[in-house]
Amino acid sequence: MEFGLGRSFHQFNNTLGTYNCPKWNKSLSLSTTQEFVSSFTPDILRRLERMAPTAGLTGDDVINLFHLCAFDSVVTMKYSSFCQIFKPHEFDELEYYEDIRKYYYTG
Repeated sequence: MEFGLGRSFHQFNNTLGTYNCPKWNKSLSLSTTQEFVSSFTPDILRRLERMAPTAGLTGDDVINLFHLCAFDSVVTMKYSSFCQIFKPHEFDELEYYEDIRKYYYTG
């Protein structure tokens, strides 16, 4: 059984699709978010590398670990003990990262 519209996703008018906007610039979105990631994750990476020296974590991994913290908190319906790897002010930085990402990626 096949589900679909029979045409490419980009061939119809989806007002929520950023690709429909001629002013949207994916490379600007990516470069802006990566620039912020590289500014706020180094301290976190140093701390995590002391905990797991051979993990070879990157700034993107830090973002994913933040998301894992949130996911585990939602699943268990309580603040996840996993989240303790982050300092309270770092959640504010993640929130700002998400704001930047949404602003540049979806307008």
